[in-house]
Amino acid sequence: MVLQLERTERATPAQQIASQKNLLLKLARHSIETVPAYKNRLKPLVRANGKISLDGWLDVPVLKRKDAVLLGEELVSQNVPVGHGEVRKTSTSGSTGIPFAFNVSQVHDTMLGCVTTRYHRWHNYDYRKSLASIRSNYLGIASWPEGDQRASWAHFALRLENPGQYHHLNINTPIERQIEWLRRIRPNYLQTYPSNARALALAIEEGAESLKFDGILTYAEMLTPDNRAIISRVFGCHLADGYSSSECGHIALQSPLSHNWLVQSEVTYLEILNDQDQPCEPGEMGRVVVTPLHNYAQPLIRYNLGDYATLGTNDVSGLPYPVLTKIHGRIRNMFKFTGGVLIQPDFKPVSVYRFLNPKQWQVAQIGDMTLEIRIVPGGDPSKMDTEGMDQYIRDLLDMDLTINYKFVTELTNPRTGKHEDYVCEI
Repeated sequence: MVLQLERTERATPAQQIASQKNLLLKLARHSIETVPAYKNRLKPLVRANGKISLDGWLDVPVLKRKDAVLLGEELVSQNVPVGHGEVRKTSTSGSTGIPFAFNVSQVHDTMLGCVTTRYHRWHNYDYRKSLASIRSNYLGIASWPEGDQRASWAHFALRLENPGQYHHLNINTPIERQIEWLRRIRPNYLQTYPSNARALALAIEEGAESLKFDGILTYAEMLTPDNRAIISRVFGCHLADGYSSSECGHIALQSPLSHNWLVQSEVTYLEILNDQDQPCEPGEMGRVVVTPLHNYAQPLIRYNLGDYATLGTNDVSGLPYPVLTKIHGRIRNMFKFTGGVLIQPDFKPVSVYRFLNPKQWQVAQIGDMTLEIRIVPGGDPSKMDTEGMDQYIRDLLDMDLTINYKFVTELTNPRTGKHEDYVCEI
């Protein structure tokens, strides 16, 4: 499959679309026959003569996470094809407040592993070099000072003679200890969340000793252009970003030649929809709705991730995949002001640090026209220029907002290790 994915990326866009339609038809047929919830949900695809057609695809209801949670076992296939291997149960992190437990097949996992190998190939990662991953895990797993180690981080099918070692550290480790660990093991590559990479970069920038990598891989959170610039500048290397979810796996990977994300059409069917559930035009922001193509254990057909993204046209790489020019994050990361004005906030980190000098920060919308800036202080709080910050935000958003400040000791979710710069709580 690793080799097959090298061939399919040389297909034409028309060939990719034809292949996707074939996979969607097979998935729909399996779902109607073996998944109780889809006997009704997929009725728009069934013609009068009993044949299945994708002509009614836009009439299939979009599946929201809360609906998927309520449907429970009704979404589980009662007859997974033998060739799809073992079935395992997993769940989302629950960062939206609604954890979702679901089943995935061995074929689904294998496909995602092969797409990961494509990701590494696109960005010239060498499996003979070492990689350090700082990510979420259970308490006590991969803890400082040693973390955890494996002999290789390459896909097992590649069977390298001299593989680079894989190092893993729990992301709940304080930044200072993360830096000590990284300086001790000296990995060639780093893989972590964007917010963690930014925190490492800012801490390194303040210190005397530098820390360099051959490349950095980010995932699991929205990567803003400013954070990309900060991370690349401090660590002096190429940064590649992947867009994925627990439920679906790989959705889009950063292009090898641009900052666009390319939808992984062999494993995911992606739609960008407006508020009327109709396809958005290129350049228009809409909701991300996905259908994983190979998880026959628990199909998620037209599943609303809760994210927003903007569809593009062509990528300079010439690869035959749909293009995402921007990933805006979840609706909980967007502010909605009086009059229905929806804004994706993007305050310049350099400005936040100039006015407030925080160790960590978060901006929350707590009222129709009220923001609360939560700060883990990085210095003397009395030296913060809150008036300058207030004016910066009002000028940037062109709104007369009420802005409050709150000091806290921690802003990273201790369960998931993730951090959100912006959150809407109304």
